[in-house]
Amino acid sequence: MFDTILRELKKLDETQGGISIPIQVPLDAEGYFDRRCPSAACQAGFKVLFEDWRNKVSGERAFCPICREQAKATEWNTPEQCDYIQQVGVRHIQGIMGEALSQDATEFNRTQRPGFIQVSMSYKPGAPTLVVPIRLPKSCDKNLFATSADAGIHHSEPHFSAQLADAIPLKTRSPKL
Repeated sequence: MFDTILRELKKLDETQGGISIPIQVPLDAEGYFDRRCPSAACQAGFKVLFEDWRNKVSGERAFCPICREQAKATEWNTPEQCDYIQQVGVRHIQGIMGEALSQDATEFNRTQRPGFIQVSMSYKPGAPTLVVPIRLPKSCDKNLFATSADAGIHHSEPHFSAQLADAIPLKTRSPKL
């Protein structure tokens, strides 16, 4: 009894290899991917051309273009992306478990013999988890791109320097010669 559900649960077990759930995180109109520095001190948001992230960033490490924090490529999701990934994952697992419960109920009912007392089992799925699409923030500065995050190269330096120059009061700046 419940062989299908037990088999599916074993497939989910990380020690048995787990499962892979394909999830497509939305890109902006130009094909850029939102990233967020995992460093608690930085938490900078920036955009990376998705093709560059996929083709140039190794899974082992990526660098923040602002603070040079180094972390695995999987650690750079925005909070919205993390929520979306979790919602899609939960919905996928609900589908797998629901199908397994339905199959086990059918199998249980098939093996019952007629008699004075009869027992049957049914499965009715609950409401599926609502997957809310990610709303891409408009506040992320499109002038700040990190296209070589795996190499730790600062593509943001000219942008940062310009913002820093604007932030420093004029009387404390050294004159340009």
